[in-house]
Amino acid sequence: MAGSNLYQDLKNALTDFKNFLDANTDKIAPAIQALGSVVKELPTLIDKLTGLMNSLKTEIQNLDLSAVTDKLAIVTSFTGAAQALLTSADALLPNEKDKIKEVEDVLSVVTSLPTLDTVKGDIVGLIDGIVTDLNKLKPAA
Repeated sequence: MAGSNLYQDLKNALTDFKNFLDANTDKIAPAIQALGSVVKELPTLIDKLTGLMNSLKTEIQNLDLSAVTDKLAIVTSFTGAAQALLTSADALLPNEKDKIKEVEDVLSVVTSLPTLDTVKGDIVGLIDGIVTDLNKLKPAA
């Protein structure tokens, strides 16, 4: 069983959250406004979530694959061959399932690198949309 793709998982989670906010911001904002006077931490929660989104965006934007672009093809071939080997060995090494899973997870991340530039752009766009929605939720000062 192959590990998950870290970047695709992040993109999926951000997409789900963005879709939820898009569908519910108009309902959530008045509730936060009303609860903000009772739960004083609510505005801080929105600010912290927004800050985390901005930190995530910065980290994603700082990923630089330009130094390894010409090496990705051979690494991708290596990870594919290693994945095939692990799939074959899985049944023969039942006591090593946790180690195999751990290696498969790393292989999955490495295998996802050739498409990272596209995913990076998608993730940054999703984060920008989420931050915009979160700002709409902030109680009026």
